[in-house]
Amino acid sequence: MNRGDAIFLAAGAAALLAAGFAALLRAAPPPLPSPPAAVHPPEPRAVAVPDPTPAAWDEPPNQSAGPDWLFEVFTPPIIYFDPERNAFDVTPPRRAEPPPPFALNPVRFERGLYRLQYAAHAGAEGRYIIEIRDEETDTWLRGRVGEHIAEGDFRILDFSVERIRVPGAAAGDTAYVDEVILLEILDERTGETVVLSREPRYEDAWTLVAEGDGYTLSLDEGEQWQDGSTVYTIDSMDPATGQVGVTRRRGDAEPESRGFSIPPDPSPFEEP
Repeated sequence: MNRGDAIFLAAGAAALLAAGFAALLRAAPPPLPSPPAAVHPPEPRAVAVPDPTPAAWDEPPNQSAGPDWLFEVFTPPIIYFDPERNAFDVTPPRRAEPPPPFALNPVRFERGLYRLQYAAHAGAEGRYIIEIRDEETDTWLRGRVGEHIAEGDFRILDFSVERIRVPGAAAGDTAYVDEVILLEILDERTGETVVLSREPRYEDAWTLVAEGDGYTLSLDEGEQWQDGSTVYTIDSMDPATGQVGVTRRRGDAEPESRGFSIPPDPSPFEEP
């Protein structure tokens, strides 16, 4: 085949392809289907519905821990831990209310002055006139050795004055004379012999002074004080060391004992 024949065949094939494509474009689409003559929806009809039946649930059984351990099926349990019993429980642990603070507050010891105190003297040995202060009546009483002083309920048994030369504290200081007084009386109220001197004479027993909100009171060892329905007892007290023991009783509650430490008493412990 020569070149001219090839060109002729190619031109013919192209013309044939173009004619087929044009015929395809001119072809009409297929017709749509006709709609149905009438539409008949389904007719509704009654359907029998059974009556509701209430559900019955069995009561939940008790747990093995006790009758209070009772839980619903869908309710999560609330469980508490009691540290005092070291155990779990379904009820909150009951906390006992703390006891109220002690209303009795010891603050110091006191030792009252003896009712008679040496005051002064005049005269010479063998003829002394002694003056004694009566602390109860705030009066001064005078008498000689051997006399009975009815106003003070006592008798003067003996009286002595000892003069002691005291050197100066430092070299060159002037020495002085100190008088040591000893007055012996018979207390006719108690029948006891009492020795007085220039130093104050105290009672033989101490008392405890307690203070608080609106009160001040003095108590002896073994004595009680009541605050409402609460009773406080002074079990022990040691003025030399400042230790005090107190017991509180409140109704049916267990007695509570408490120790206090207060300043020791500064008055002399040995009698003159």
